[in-house]
Amino acid sequence: MRGSVVSPGVQHKICLFNKAGFSYKKPAGVPHKFSEENQKHFIEYYENLKKKANNGLC
Repeated sequence: MRGSVVSPGVQHKICLFNKAGFSYKKPAGVPHKFSEENQKHFIEYYENLKKKANNGLC
């Protein structure tokens, strides 16, 4: 077994993508700053929106 965790089929696809000029870059982290108040307002808005959509369908 190789030292790689990637299966041979996936490794072959990665090789083909690399030959075609594609590359993989690990995504950067996303900052986790948010406003709790804004999130509450959004949830309230979203719940109301779902209720309105369900009233139109049922």
